[in-house]
Amino acid sequence: MISNWLLSNYIVHTMIAVLISSTILTPVSSFAARPECRLLFTLQRLPYVEQIRAAVEKVTLGKSPIGEWSNCDGGCNIYSAALFESLKINFWSKLRLREIRAGVTRKGEKNSLPRGMMHVFLADYGSEAPVIIDPTYLQFFRLGLRAPSIFVGTREDLIQFAERHMEDFLDRSDYQHLHGTVSPREFIETFWPVSDSEVAPYFTQSNFEG
Repeated sequence: MISNWLLSNYIVHTMIAVLISSTILTPVSSFAARPECRLLFTLQRLPYVEQIRAAVEKVTLGKSPIGEWSNCDGGCNIYSAALFESLKINFWSKLRLREIRAGVTRKGEKNSLPRGMMHVFLADYGSEAPVIIDPTYLQFFRLGLRAPSIFVGTREDLIQFAERHMEDFLDRSDYQHLHGTVSPREFIETFWPVSDSEVAPYFTQSNFEG
């Protein structure tokens, strides 16, 4: 199963990279002079999370290689891959991105959470507290919640966001059985691990680093 995940992820990334390269033909030598790169230098005095948020906003002003940049109904694999490849191309020397795939994989472990469920998101490791970038986090909240379509912040920020929206958290048909029974912290620490030590032995993780 893990090998199938890895192969699927590789194919998705390859296809998206081809789509992006067919529309972006900027020579590597000119990358440092691009507005996207100058943006991070300009914002260096701001908190690192704000720098990452500015980079994401800059990239998502352009056209997504898959039509949209985010989705509130799922598709975490392809939307994370599209954002990863676009950020890597536009900010190739400024970000320390990893794509993380996590889920409950062992029967009898984390019994309150669904075995076999998996989530894919991005994390940047350029600061002490990793910055999560998640274009499909709203799939875990009631449809119609007014919030940014892409989450950018630390995991603690995401936990606090979910705690502020307890009535909406996991209030979707796929997760209704968990609504009100699993705390935001337990769920988020499970499906948004940000260190290797958190991943084993309950989760699987595959990284595409850029």
